[in-house]
Formats: sequence, C-alpha cells, structure tokens
Amino acid sequence: MLKLFLLLLLVSGDAWAALESNEVQMAHALVKLVSEQGGVRPSEELTVALWLRMDPEWHVYWRNPGDSGLSPSITWHLPPGFRAGSIHWPTPHRINLGPLTSYGYEGEVLLLTQIRVPPDLKEAPYTINADVSWLTCKVDCIPGKAHLALTLPLEAEKNPTTPDPWQEKFEQTRQALPMPYSAGPLSAGYTGKQWTITLDRKISSLPSLEFFPYSETLIAHAAPQVLTCKQNSCKLVVARSNLSTTVPAKLEGILVSEGKSWEVAIPVAAESPIAAQSVGFWTALMFAFLGGIILNLMPCVLPVLSLKVLGLVKSAQDPRTLWLNALTYALGVIFAFWVVAGALLVLKAAGHQLGWGFQFQSPAFLVGMAVLLLVLGLNMMGLFEVPGIAVSKPISRRGWLEHFSNGVLATVLATPCTAPFMGTAIGFALAQPPLFAILIFTSLGAGLALPFVLLAAFPKALKWVPKPGPWMQTLKKVLGAIMILCAVWLGWIFVVSKGWAIHATTKQSSKIPWQPFSTSLLQQTLAQKQAVFIDFTAAWCLTCQVNDRLVFEQDAVAKTFREYDIVALKADWTKYDPEITQALAAYGKNSIPLYVLYVPGKTQPIILPEIITPGLVIETIRSSL
Repeated sequence: MLKLFLLLLLVSGDAWAALESNEVQMAHALVKLVSEQGGVRPSEELTVALWLRMDPEWHVYWRNPGDSGLSPSITWHLPPGFRAGSIHWPTPHRINLGPLTSYGYEGEVLLLTQIRVPPDLKEAPYTINADVSWLTCKVDCIPGKAHLALTLPLEAEKNPTTPDPWQEKFEQTRQALPMPYSAGPLSAGYTGKQWTITLDRKISSLPSLEFFPYSETLIAHAAPQVLTCKQNSCKLVVARSNLSTTVPAKLEGILVSEGKSWEVAIPVAAESPIAAQSVGFWTALMFAFLGGIILNLMPCVLPVLSLKVLGLVKSAQDPRTLWLNALTYALGVIFAFWVVAGALLVLKAAGHQLGWGFQFQSPAFLVGMAVLLLVLGLNMMGLFEVPGIAVSKPISRRGWLEHFSNGVLATVLATPCTAPFMGTAIGFALAQPPLFAILIFTSLGAGLALPFVLLAAFPKALKWVPKPGPWMQTLKKVLGAIMILCAVWLGWIFVVSKGWAIHATTKQSSKIPWQPFSTSLLQQTLAQKQAVFIDFTAAWCLTCQVNDRLVFEQDAVAKTFREYDIVALKADWTKYDPEITQALAAYGKNSIPLYVLYVPGKTQPIILPEIITPGLVIETIRSSL
C-alpha cells in the first residue's frame, strides 16, 4: 500500500538525525529499548522490547496501520551468533478520524521481540543495537528515528531475588497478545462488496467482535462490522476494500473483542460473486452500458463518431457491408476497453493504485496521442492523405482494419471523459475478480459502440441526413480542426505534467479560495467541525473542466461557499498522486470527476453526481448544512 506519508522522505535532516542512546524523547514519544532479563545466558531466549510512551492524545500504529499511518520498525544489530525473531504485536484498538480508520496504540506500548542467544558465549558484556523508526500522530503526524543501544552482562544463573521493575509491563503485554483461536471451525466467503466470516455459536457469548486484518487492502477499515448469530453458527460481515483486487486463500488477522484478540487464518471458500451479489453486479453492468452510451455525447468522442456517420451516409446503399464494418468498429471499441481493463487489473495486482484515464498521467502517452491527433486533423483538412486513416471514406469489405482502428481511437479519445453512471461501474469493476471486471468493461464498450451499430443496422434512420455533397468536405475540415485543437490541448496537459506551468485547476477561480487537497488537511478541518467540499479534478478530464468553469466560477456558488463557511479542497490528479488515488478508492471510485461534501456531525460524506449544475451544488449545501 502506497503510504500517505511521503512526508517521511521529505522531512529535514535535523528531524531524522540518528540519536544513539538507550532512551530518546522525540516526536511526542519517549522511546526506550528494554530487556525482561537482567543479563544474557547461553542457549536461552532473551525478551527485548521497544517501549513507546506517547504524549496524551497522540498514538502510534499496529502492524497494519489501516487507512493511514506507518507501523514502527526495528532493524537489529546483534552480537555474533544472536538471532532476532519478528515483533509480537499487542492487540490494538480502532482510531477513527474523519472518514479514515487506523489501528494503533495510545498511552504506552511494548513491542516484544525474542532474541535467541548462542551456546558459546565468551565475551561480556553484550550490546544489542537497534535502528528504530515510528510515526506519532494526533491530527498532524511527526516521524521519529533513533539508534538505541542496550548493554547486558553475562549471567551464570538467574537470581530470583532481584526485582525487575519492567516485569509487570512485560506481563501486561503478554496478556494483550493475540491468543490461538479455539472456539470452533472458521470459514469465509466473499462477494464483490463484502467478506462473510462464519464462526461457531460459542462466539455469541462475546459482547462484541471485530476482524482486524494483517493486510492493509483487504477490508474497508472504516466500515461497520455486523455480527449476527442463528442456531449453531454466527456470521461476521465485513465490507471488502475497493483496493482488494485478488482473493487470498486465507483471511489472516485477529478477531478482537474488548481488548482481547485471537489470531486466525480463515480459509476462503470459492464463491461466485454473481450468485452472492447479483444485484450489485447486474446494476454495475447496466450502469456501464448506460455510461458507454452517454460517452457518445461527450466532446472527446464526437469528432470520430461524426466522421463514421459520414462514412455511413456514403455507403448506405450496401447494407450487408455496412453492417459487417459496423461490427468491426464495435469490436475495435470493445478490444480497446479490454486492453484498458487488463492494464488496470495487472497494475493493481502489482500493487499500483490507478483509475480511469490513468494513461493521461503519462507524458509519453500524451506526446504520442498529440502527434496522432495532429496527423489525423491535418489529414481530414486535406493537407495530405495517409492510407488507412481516412476515417470518413466509404465503408468497404477491405476496410476492416480502418474501422477496427477507428473503434480503438474512439475509446482512447473517450478516456478523458467520465459520463454519469461510469464512476460507480468502474469502481465496482476494479473491486471484482478479473472475469467480472472484464464483463463490466465489455458492457461499457458495447454502450459506446451501440449508436453506430444501430445506424448501420437501420440505415433508413439516416434519411434525415442530407445527401452526400460538398457539405461533407466542409464538415470534414471542421472536424479536422477539432482534432488539431485536441492535439494542442494534449500538448498543454503535457506541459502541465512536466511542471512547466501552473495547472489552471489549482487556482482557476478567485471566487472560491481553493486549497490543495491533502489527507492531513482534511482530517484537521474535520476535527475542527468545519464543512468541507472536495473537488477531484485533472487537466485532462474534460468533464471536470466543464464543471469547474460552469459551476464553481458562478457568483451564486461562491457566495454559498462563503455563507456556510465551507473549506474548499482541490484534489488535482493531472499527475499521478498516490494520496489522491487512495482517497478516491476510499470513496469507492477509480475515476474523476468526484465531488464530496462533508457535513459537521455526520460520519458519512455526501457524494454528488459526475455532472453538476450550480443549482444542484447550492441546493445540496443548503439542504445539508
């Protein structure tokens, strides 16, 4: 999981200076290396702990920090022959802040490690060194790092009369470690949206039960978990994370009940997402199809679609050829959607967090597309002819490659736009196993190809179009000019992506005082009980640009923001930003635009539709605040 805290790489050298001591006070925490034993003995295990005592209201994180944070780490430097095990993590508790949930510790915590001592000890004393790092958070987060050293003598035998001031803390920590689970059989199933853990009825005697996973991308950490018991079994329903792209063989983590926990590795049964969550899947399939149809009305696709209609007009007298080439165009559209879906799924499986339109965050792609559109535009304006890209020539049996490539081009040009319904469908698709994700992207492609296929199937519908004539050449040149403008627009995005210009979406409107989005700023503002409006946008997102100019530059909208004292955050996704990508995923989205309104006192934000109007934004704010 890409951390929100890239700040760790940017923080000054003074703050990260390695401090060598047995005890360090830093980053709102007192940190110390301690041993349960007073010395080392041959062939025995030594229990050493990293002790952290945080200032009031500050916390550190568990092995899985949750939605945000960074776990403490220890790198041991031991005498020859000594061997250190992994950290034993006590049971954490939930830490909720705004829309995010983390797992961690407040007050103090001991992180235990067993160190195996070799049998042949010859020198004394022995010094155990450790490089430790941690992140302490309240609303803001401060990183800490130190080099700690602990020197212990060689003990011939234990002295039971010597009191150990740390013994009580070690015992309390052992009581807080996860226990082996022994309350009957466990199993888990999954759907597109949730995990269902089946437990023995014995668990019903517990006052509460939650599952804390070891993986950061397995569950939606902030979502409530519901335990129900019937007859001889209980079921714990846990929301699945939108970042979960694969199904593990086991759900590994701990079951937690009022400070106690049990370590589990729950086998996941093979279960059909369609059978278990048919409503969600079929709804997403329908949304994808409708979104694909609406994409045809977007300015990105209209030039190619218009030219294809001109081709239909020229070839309406041969219905069979017309129909075959229309299907070839549709196949090109669907194939391109498969490529996009495949790339997203492969990159997500490799640990990358990406979304719809991710290729426009690549400077190489921007340059390639700009050159292609420039050549197409000049070709359409008649400056030269390039075989195979004259997209308005009559459809023929030999032109299948041309029509297939036109379908691919239409899809590529569609990716800067997000139509209504698409965001929900894509977000759902990327949380599914690959087969079901591909089906949803296929439905999206079918929707985009549908109007052209219908015109080919019913050529009589073209009677309203004037007969072929000089007007077609004029329209072709106009569309060519639009292509050239698109190439110029891509060139502008390239300049922005290289940092050679200030992106207009950051400071495009002086009427609303936008601030750059960050999770820490969002958390801080929510903690102050202020309303927050987030605009997820990008220079390459045409829908975003239209909404930004026609809605947020309106005086009435800006006045409403001031009237309700709304903090306005602009999340600019023109270049890849892991923090913005993770924030989108937290809302179940993988595409933009996205508009989010946080109302003080309410835990769940209000998500506005992709296409907005000044009236919609104003009414949403007034009815909610």
